[in-house]
Amino acid sequence: MIDVVSVLQAPINDDKAATMLIGLKPTTTKAHVVRAILENLAFWVKVLYETILSETRIPLSHIRANGGVCNNDILMQLIADFTNQTIDRAKQRANMTSLGVAFLAGLTKVIV
Repeated sequence: MIDVVSVLQAPINDDKAATMLIGLKPTTTKAHVVRAILENLAFWVKVLYETILSETRIPLSHIRANGGVCNNDILMQLIADFTNQTIDRAKQRANMTSLGVAFLAGLTKVIV
């Protein structure tokens, strides 16, 4: 399972925090576990979203998502439900991290 708490540090930085699955039964399937992981990720996005709202006091009308994660309809819907926001998916969904790094590198050279 992805340990979202230690991977996505902000806004809570606790290196002793851990993630666990509870309530597993013999009838629990892989699909249940995957759903739990997706709900965990969506909830963490909600925590980050609420932190942004409280720290900046800037109202947001929607959330923009990019990268490969945008291909997961269930996760995008969970985030929309948890934040009560519309999710605007990027048309270019792959290699967005690389594109962002290249863009920032360009900014340092004033070529963008």
